[in-house]
Amino acid sequence: LRAVKYAGADYKAKLIKLRTDNEQYWKNVIKDCEEHDKAEEQRLKAEYDAFFIERENDLAEQNALAEEKRRADYDKAVKAMQEAKIPGDYVIAAKKFSDIGDDTYLDCKKLRGECLKLQKKLENEIAEAERKKNKRIAIIVSSIVAALIAVGLLVTLVIIPSIQYNAAVKLYESGKYEDAVAAFEALNGYKDSADKAIEVKYAWAESLLAAGTYATAIEKYEELGDYKDSAEKLKEIRHLSEWIQNAPVGESIFFGSYFQSSSNYKDDIEWLVLAREDDRILVISRYALDCQPYNTSLKGVTWGTCSLRKWLNDTFLNSAFSAEERAMIPTVTVNADGNPNYSTSPGNSTKDQVFLLSIAEANKYFSSDEARKCAPTVYAKLHGAYVLDDYCWWWLRSPGINSYYAASVYLDGSVNYLGNYVNFGDDAVRPAMWINLGS
Repeated sequence: LRAVKYAGADYKAKLIKLRTDNEQYWKNVIKDCEEHDKAEEQRLKAEYDAFFIERENDLAEQNALAEEKRRADYDKAVKAMQEAKIPGDYVIAAKKFSDIGDDTYLDCKKLRGECLKLQKKLENEIAEAERKKNKRIAIIVSSIVAALIAVGLLVTLVIIPSIQYNAAVKLYESGKYEDAVAAFEALNGYKDSADKAIEVKYAWAESLLAAGTYATAIEKYEELGDYKDSAEKLKEIRHLSEWIQNAPVGESIFFGSYFQSSSNYKDDIEWLVLAREDDRILVISRYALDCQPYNTSLKGVTWGTCSLRKWLNDTFLNSAFSAEERAMIPTVTVNADGNPNYSTSPGNSTKDQVFLLSIAEANKYFSSDEARKCAPTVYAKLHGAYVLDDYCWWWLRSPGINSYYAASVYLDGSVNYLGNYVNFGDDAVRPAMWINLGS
């Protein structure tokens, strides 16, 4: 505009034309952009609609596959029930109905109950038939033994073991697992009796698990060691809410997860049940889960003022447990237990969800030094836990000789009353807590 105002007449006409052409150019550009934006908007909307239609189709397909699998599992359970011939078959069929995970699905609950009834009925029928048969066999065996006294070696090494072996097989087939195990073990390696004893013991454990007799099932799976999937079955039982509700003192449960075998992923945490009280249990981790100082700096502290208490009730609590699990961990009064060998002030009682045992509690809940010995996880060792012969030191919340020391447990499980410096970086951590069973 300034150029048009002061330019000469000839040049002014050129400037005016230049300005007019320039304005028309940008109007055309703006118009093209607007048309392009509308087209792009329509294209993106079409893509958006197509995307969600595809997702809805995927979801429908997944639901259909899930229903197809559940129906297939149901059909397998029905087939197992129809083809059952021995009591153990009915137990397996009942477990297949349970594994569907929904008692309201078709008639799962009803058929599972029928399986267990048929198991009991068949066991009683087999027992009665076996009693009569054994009576006849006993008469026959007595006659045979009397006739073969002259060939006692043959009888001792072949005939009697063979009869006993067959009798053990019958006990197995009739679901009398305890008697069958004893019978196979008494054969002292005759044929494959040793392997049969283990096989029967596994079937016995499976039957106990299916019947919900968890304590005895755990005992049998522990005896089996690494046979088949016994270790996985043990872990499965200790995850069950029914087991957590009823686990006796001295047994273990799984609850929450934390870094243990690796720094990259979490493993389920195994806890020892120390006490049962009304509808809650007191637990402590079976293994030392981490390595932390009692306090990050060397100064006089108590349990109430140390940094480890804050770490347990914040970092560890939120890392190891889901919101649902945290709701099961009550805030309790943690007594300011002192040191019986020294007059160091323990400070004041606190309100915590997670805590360490005191000296008094470590002596109360563990019956010996051996019971107090603790192995650290790989993660705890990576973070500095001192280890000798697979065991580590672990902190207690009670004070040591003075407020610059905190009590701990030695490698051999004995209590370190004098304690270690609070900023000592080699002691491991065994969290303790109560779990509400009514939650």
